[in-house]
Amino acid sequence: FDLYDDEWSLAPKALKALGSDDDVGFRPNLLIMDRLEISPKYRGQNIGLRAIRWLMMQMSTGCGAIALRAFPLQFESKVKGDPLELSKLGLDTFKGDFKRAERKLRRHYSKLGFKVIPGTDIMVANPELVTPSLGADDD
Repeated sequence: FDLYDDEWSLAPKALKALGSDDDVGFRPNLLIMDRLEISPKYRGQNIGLRAIRWLMMQMSTGCGAIALRAFPLQFESKVKGDPLELSKLGLDTFKGDFKRAERKLRRHYSKLGFKVIPGTDIMVANPELVTPSLGADDD
């Protein structure tokens, strides 16, 4: 609901984060990136960003915005509590505090054009903008 105003138009702060001052009502759909898990042996290779980039290019037709929450999954156990799942994903090896991990993840997603909507924990990207390249082999 942080993305919309009372009349179900994108809220001004969401439009600002998207880099648009026009309502995108003619593109009413919203693409929500809900969860991304990367196996430990594939981390550090930009595979997650490449997957998100591919989904952005393939699934955002007709969307006014692409949204996600940069939530570091190693802190999910404090909410849901599944130590086996944490261990399987290697998330039990991460150290540090939540805010630091969240900032790092936000910087990571910003490489694809995602920006934080001020006053929220939601990040949005504008599907009308060119999706940034991540290197020679992603085009």
